[in-house]
Amino acid sequence: MEAQPTHQYRPDDLWKIVIEDLFEDFLHFFLPDAAAAVDWSHEPEFLDKELEALHQESQENSRYVDKLVKVRLHGGRENCLLIHADIQGYHDDAFAERMFIYFYRVFDRYRLPVTALAVFTDDRPGFKPAAYDYQCFGTTLHYSYNIYKILAQDEQALKESENPFALAVLAGLYLLQSGKNEEQRYAYKKTLAQLLFQKRITPQKKRHLLVFLDGLLRIGRQMETRFRQDIEEMAKGDRTNMPIPAHLTNYGQVMYEEGLEKGLEKGLQEGLEKGLQKSQQEIARKMLQKGLDIALIAEVTGLTAEEVQKLEH
Repeated sequence: MEAQPTHQYRPDDLWKIVIEDLFEDFLHFFLPDAAAAVDWSHEPEFLDKELEALHQESQENSRYVDKLVKVRLHGGRENCLLIHADIQGYHDDAFAERMFIYFYRVFDRYRLPVTALAVFTDDRPGFKPAAYDYQCFGTTLHYSYNIYKILAQDEQALKESENPFALAVLAGLYLLQSGKNEEQRYAYKKTLAQLLFQKRITPQKKRHLLVFLDGLLRIGRQMETRFRQDIEEMAKGDRTNMPIPAHLTNYGQVMYEEGLEKGLEKGLQEGLEKGLQKSQQEIARKMLQKGLDIALIAEVTGLTAEEVQKLEH
């Protein structure tokens, strides 16, 4: 996806982007059996617009992160597997019903096998609805789907995972654990960056993950400056020579703002100097018009005799 600076992204946008950018890793992490069945020689087809058309709420509500992806399976079969991922970041009593509505609308539209996954990013341990049940005078329905609760995950296991997407999940866990503690969030952010540089991950995936974790774990300007210095130090020993996407990151924004401040300070100083010089020149011209001696004019205005002589012409 076309990237923008992370300070322009909401958390739901960041999740959408990292899922699409690392979709194969995402599927191997959450649904390894489904990932093994996919023929990855065929590019997955992301059907976000189609999903929006099927469910307008998907487009209007930024609390939801909905991805609909069509993939082709091994064996050359014409049928495709539809993956519906939903990143849930708040408590919703109607969540299971909404998952069922998504399912039947997608199935009705495409008539293909549908696998649904809900990833919960909220901070409520007991909130993890995994099924929708309906009954009415003998008519019953039970719909269950895959779920994953970030809050319940083991930090060490995520650190040791060889799957790059584990770092995205770990960033989500650290976001919950740090709460409003900015110092703790900075420490977590630095830990994630260190893991990112240590692991055998392609430079492109490292860039995607760095942009994600930087945008998700936001910290104040002073700490962003510290984080920028941390990243620059880590990058020195990075054998993959990963280009640091400073223009896409919050610490890059800090660099930009610092540059603006320095530029404004320098511009102001230069402006004052130019203003003073212009004022000196105007005074010198008036003194020349009165026929005063060049040496006297130079002494009064601070200009050199040569500068005064040039003003005569």
